[in-house]
Amino acid sequence: MDFKTFYAHKTKISKRLIQPLATELGVGRRIIGSPATGHRLTFEGGIALAVAAAFLCIPLLATASPAFAQTRADGAELVYQTSGKVSAQNPAFSPDGTTLIFTLYKNGYDGGDNQPECNPGTKKNCDVGGIWKMPSATPGGAASEMTNDHTYPNGSALLSATNVNGLATWNGPANRVTFADINRDGNIWIMIPDGTALQQITHAPSAKKHSYQEPTFAPDGKTIVFEDDLEVPKEVSLDEYVGSIAIVSASGGAVQQLLIDGDNRLPVWSPDGTRILFQRRTVTNNEGGYHLFTIKPDGSELNQITGNEPKPVDNLDSDASWSPDGKWVLDSACYNANPATPCADDAKANIFLVSADKTSTGQPTIIRVTNNPTAEDGAPAMSPDGRWIYFESHKTDDDGSPSQIWRIATPKLP
Repeated sequence: MDFKTFYAHKTKISKRLIQPLATELGVGRRIIGSPATGHRLTFEGGIALAVAAAFLCIPLLATASPAFAQTRADGAELVYQTSGKVSAQNPAFSPDGTTLIFTLYKNGYDGGDNQPECNPGTKKNCDVGGIWKMPSATPGGAASEMTNDHTYPNGSALLSATNVNGLATWNGPANRVTFADINRDGNIWIMIPDGTALQQITHAPSAKKHSYQEPTFAPDGKTIVFEDDLEVPKEVSLDEYVGSIAIVSASGGAVQQLLIDGDNRLPVWSPDGTRILFQRRTVTNNEGGYHLFTIKPDGSELNQITGNEPKPVDNLDSDASWSPDGKWVLDSACYNANPATPCADDAKANIFLVSADKTSTGQPTIIRVTNNPTAEDGAPAMSPDGRWIYFESHKTDDDGSPSQIWRIATPKLP
């Protein structure tokens, strides 16, 4: 997810069957399990099971604590819990689905509020976060750091790595994991999944106030798409930067801009390589205002997925990723029973599945996945076998509050 902007919206279940619920809404849009119905997440024949209690051992991070398996009222299971200010975010998978990777920030959500600037010489305030891994099949299992103690080639500062949620961070053909370094100006890196063979791919032009973030691989592992952030005056963007979509060879070289019109963030390559998913700000100079779009890898055929209503509202779309078959987009958002009605100011983002292609009515099918009015659920990632959806969740409106990793069974899809 975007480490700089997790804007306003980011600001005991025993064994039982959960009955299906489907509500037809407006011009062909379907939302299943809408919060307005008062029902919880719906599966057809789904069974929510509590996981056996297990201690969570975390080497190299003293602030982490043991966690017993927990379930929420909507059936979500706790996978990884931290303590203190440590925040676990951005779940992603190895190609075979056996390993879960994620970002750990040491001082709160997205590194915490008012994070001091890294001093490259003394390395003070430079160890903000890193990428960790654990077995995906064992909630509460042991985790270890993949990016531990890596430094820049000249020995100054520490890499603070952050990955993108989903299936495109760890590439099988290349046998590499890609991530962004959030120290200094921000750049794209790759490494072998065991943490070795670290290689810097981009060199952001700091004089032009660029920062490269949110990288994901093309399926063949030869190209990386990422977000190019440019600093702008606050009158242009309340975030004081706007994003464009760019690509670069996984072996390095010149950066090619794909989409520079507007404010575009969090690009993710589709599993078949034909499309790049991203979020675009459609409400000018607003904290939020994003909807989901796709383009082809050559920058053509801009296609809007969400926000196509005659009078679109801000559904707070963010942190989107692909299902393994490319038919669905996993979205952190807020959707009411009536899609033309905006969410309340204090509404929490939850996880939804959105059809990647519109129906004959011009609207996507939308399926509610999580239903937790007391927490922000974000950065969803579907397991490669399609059985589970992993996500981050934190309980308060304070962006500095730490997040945990949860998972929930994938609902039956049309």
